[in-house]
Amino acid sequence: MDYLPDSRSQIDWGFHTQYYNFAPIDLRPAPGSIIEPIETNPNLGIQQNFFLQGSRELTERFSVEGGLRWSLYGRVGPGVQFLYENDLPNPELPPIDTLQFGALDLMKFYQGFEPRVGMRYLLGPSTSLKAAFNRNFQYVQVAANSSAGLPIDRWVPAGPYIEPVRADQIAAGVFQNLADNKWELSVEGFYKDFRNIIDLRQGANVLFNDAIETEILTGNGYAYGVEFLLRKNVGKTNGWLSYTYSRTWRVIDGISLGQRFNPRFDRPHDLALVLNHTFNERWSGNVNFIYTTGQAVTFPIGAYIVDNQRVPLFSDLRNEDRFPDYHRLDFSINYKVPDRGRKWRSSWNFSMYNAYGRRNPFSYQFTEIVNDDLNFAGSPDEIVSRRPAIVMTYLFTFLPALSYNFEF
Repeated sequence: MDYLPDSRSQIDWGFHTQYYNFAPIDLRPAPGSIIEPIETNPNLGIQQNFFLQGSRELTERFSVEGGLRWSLYGRVGPGVQFLYENDLPNPELPPIDTLQFGALDLMKFYQGFEPRVGMRYLLGPSTSLKAAFNRNFQYVQVAANSSAGLPIDRWVPAGPYIEPVRADQIAAGVFQNLADNKWELSVEGFYKDFRNIIDLRQGANVLFNDAIETEILTGNGYAYGVEFLLRKNVGKTNGWLSYTYSRTWRVIDGISLGQRFNPRFDRPHDLALVLNHTFNERWSGNVNFIYTTGQAVTFPIGAYIVDNQRVPLFSDLRNEDRFPDYHRLDFSINYKVPDRGRKWRSSWNFSMYNAYGRRNPFSYQFTEIVNDDLNFAGSPDEIVSRRPAIVMTYLFTFLPALSYNFEF
């Protein structure tokens, strides 16, 4: 609902409901298969938000906006809650009991108030200062592995042993319009504080695990950064150049010897260039270049042999290494087909993803080459030599595409 008391004020209020359904795994192998059946419990939740916000131009130069949201979340059945000794989930100790919940039975309830306030001050007709604060509660988190192998993400809803994340963020910046609003220039800094953020134990087992709370540790974190943006809004050639320097840290007891570490998605440098050009009324094109720091990751520091298999050895410190930097160039060309009295309009588009064929790593596999054969399948008695190897997997080099579009 929107309410406009006068030309300089606006008030909004309403509500938002969201239902979460993390479907269970029900793996039923064919008769005679050596694969064991797997069946897990569903994870269901209901989130309800009520919000009120308003904005007001106090003077010709100064305006404020503020709001408050009340968020309520319930983890509901059907489901199973495992009970642990001293209420402490432990991967080395089995549960001491279980509780069964029926459909929509309340398993755990959380709530929180989320205030937000923003201010804008006009230094002149084309220059403004902005500042804002907001608090958010997040009732679903993602736990990701830190190794260089295939990325495995496990989405984890808040529940009996996992509290929601609380994040407080402050931001302030300077915004400048140039050449009669043909150009925009902005610089903005931010700081964000996280509470009750989760991460996986070292060597955690997350696939098909019904007791995911035994593989998770909880702590705090923070992030900060500064963002630059230069945008051209009008003309045959338009687009933007953006650069962000940011860092993200976590401090969680039981991970990285209790020292701060970077999660996987910490990427200090992020650069993007987007250019659009209209050649004439039929032909247009665009170019997109992206560059980011490689993701934080944990590489092995050594290896040892178990049953004639080389097993990687990892440091106690989390994510001290990084993938190579990620970058690629994409472009596309558009051609509008002349109408010629037809009842529809159409166009052709040719695009090239990763135009110079950059092999951006997706994962690394630390393995070994036996008898100069990466896929050696002989018996142990046939082994003459073995040496460690690193196999890099990438998804795409250049990828062309041609499409025809029409509308009527």
